Amino acid sequence: VQYLAAPGAKAVFWIGLHDITLSASEEGARRFSKVFKDTEWQSVLMRCFGFVFWSFPRVTLALMWNRFRLKRRKKIDDFHFWYFRNRDLPTVLAKFGEISDITYVPGGGSVFATCRAPLHDLD
Repeated sequence: VQYLAAPGAKAVFWIGLHDITLSASEEGARRFSKVFKDTEWQSVLMRCFGFVFWSFPRVTLALMWNRFRLKRRKKIDDFHFWYFRNRDLPTVLAKFGEISDITYVPGGGSVFATCRAPLHDLD
């Protein structure tokens, strides 16, 4: 990007994050919100049992497996070549230039980041 961009140009990146705490927050909220989809107390009660005995254990195991794989730098799926985490952002983004802004997408598990290309030629 630095070689193709004009000096001082801005690049905007949309980066999905794979931090386990973000994934847990989003997945837990998504699953728990389904519990209260209906107003009938019997349905809510059945969904509570389903959440406690089915959804929660499955999500917990999946997140623990992902954490285990990420710590060992192993692939967690076949869709990504790199798994960005919050702590990696400054190092990775600095390769594209000066970081101007990082904005977290609430409930989205991602960020928009803006970098400015160096003001001088890289030749």
